[in-house]
Amino acid sequence: MKRSLVVTATNVTLQTSESFYAFVDPNPGPEVNALQQAFIAKAGPAHRLTSENVLDGIEASSAIPFAFPPVNQNLGTPSTFLYVDGGVANNTPIGLAISAGATDITAIFMDPKSGAPAPQAITNAADLGMACYSVMQQKLLADDMKLALMTNKAIAAEDAGKSEQLGLTGKVQVALRQVRPQHPLGLSVLGFNDQTGLNTAFELGRQDASSVKIIWALTS
Repeated sequence: MKRSLVVTATNVTLQTSESFYAFVDPNPGPEVNALQQAFIAKAGPAHRLTSENVLDGIEASSAIPFAFPPVNQNLGTPSTFLYVDGGVANNTPIGLAISAGATDITAIFMDPKSGAPAPQAITNAADLGMACYSVMQQKLLADDMKLALMTNKAIAAEDAGKSEQLGLTGKVQVALRQVRPQHPLGLSVLGFNDQTGLNTAFELGRQDASSVKIIWALTS
């Protein structure tokens, strides 16, 4: 079964957060076109995924700075742009998912929720770069989750007729869930060639997914 897909990437040439999308309409008709137009209007720079650019789009969305080189893309313009991981500017794109029509969102975290983070050994410039990148991602993630939760609460408590004054025009409530590992995965973000570690992490993920934490549930 085909599914709609939206991925984010950071255009470092233009210093913008951009997205690549492919919408699937289970009932062919004008609705999918309307959804695409609404998404493009809300999401900012967005590019349709095609057979020609899908591989570059996916690679760009995961090209972690300091670990992988940026991906060159020409999107039908005279210029070629450099793209890196979308998490640089939009680590947990909850707003983007809502713009794409999502009303039920599950955020999957790679680390357990704990008090103080474990000390990191910084021995070279690469370690420093990755540590800074991790801090930035964690802050973006926390802000995105907080904003979505605050918007839900504001809509739920909204007085009739005050959407515009409260800045809620066009906003919708969404169901928010999160899945977190109960214990550290013991796998580096760069451990793509550690098959044993990946298998262990996947198995732990299946177990942890059985206890999804509901942050905000929609009520009728």
